[in-house]
Amino acid sequence: MSDDEKPAVPSTLNEAVGYLKDGGGYDVAVAALFLAHGVPMPPSIIKRFRIGAGRLIDGSFDLLAGGLTRIKARSDFDAKLQQAVVKAVAQGGASNLAQNSPEVSTTVALSMLNEYGLKLENKAAAAQYAFEELVKSPPLQDEAADADISADWLNYFSDIAAQKSDPEMQRLMGRILAGEIRKPGSFSPMTINVLSTLTPAIAQKFEQLCSVTVEISGINGILLNIFPEFLAKGVPEIGFTYLDLLALRSHQLLANEMGSTWTIKPGTAYHISSCERRFVLHLASTGGEQQFQTALFSQVGGEMRRLVFPKPVTWFDQKLSAAFSQPTWNLLPA
Repeated sequence: MSDDEKPAVPSTLNEAVGYLKDGGGYDVAVAALFLAHGVPMPPSIIKRFRIGAGRLIDGSFDLLAGGLTRIKARSDFDAKLQQAVVKAVAQGGASNLAQNSPEVSTTVALSMLNEYGLKLENKAAAAQYAFEELVKSPPLQDEAADADISADWLNYFSDIAAQKSDPEMQRLMGRILAGEIRKPGSFSPMTINVLSTLTPAIAQKFEQLCSVTVEISGINGILLNIFPEFLAKGVPEIGFTYLDLLALRSHQLLANEMGSTWTIKPGTAYHISSCERRFVLHLASTGGEQQFQTALFSQVGGEMRRLVFPKPVTWFDQKLSAAFSQPTWNLLPA
């Protein structure tokens, strides 16, 4: 092979990052990383993971160590790099500061490094959790192989992920990224926006409420037939108060309307799930329609519901069975 025929080799850090982002040998390496964990992945999933995680941490992966590098810029940047940043700051308009107050100039540069390092570490954690989610529940087939993650969505997600230092919030961000890698468009920008202001305490209250909610044919909510005073008192049995209800509404996790009606029709089968337990409700063709009053999750709440895994409440199973107990009904595990 002549020199002209040899593939281009990156010679600088910026070129190397661009090379990886463009897929130069990187998809093969990522596929090997998943295979090292015993998980084969479709090529389209590999590509989306490369683009998604690469956007968060600029393609900085420690594949030889078998995992994503948790970059800590505060300890990784040495004195030489610190001096280089001080010089860059000075050239950017702070030359007078650098000449007359070098200590202040150094402090400014180190502050920039520390803030950058913290944000990068937060984003790297979200990428790591996304990888773990994909390994735990691998999509062996991709039903949307031609779909791409929106660049605007990734940019916005990266900005919010950079702000989240709490491990549980980072885990939520990782689950969202993994869901978007599995199927682009699964999570709306509105959900990312809500996460920007969501606190761990509110997230815990949402997960607590999810332990007594149901999903019926793709719709999430609280059955008011089971909790008739929910809209006035919350669910005292699990310590979920009316103030908690208002807090979830203010974070756009619950719909603002007072209640909705869910109508079930005879001769139909309905899929019902609660805390990862799935049932099928079979209705005989005889009998009339039945209505259930529900307090619904919002679109954001419905998307967030897929991210939490609350512990089952045993007594809720009995209430659920009682709510769907009719002579011509048959509620069976799916």
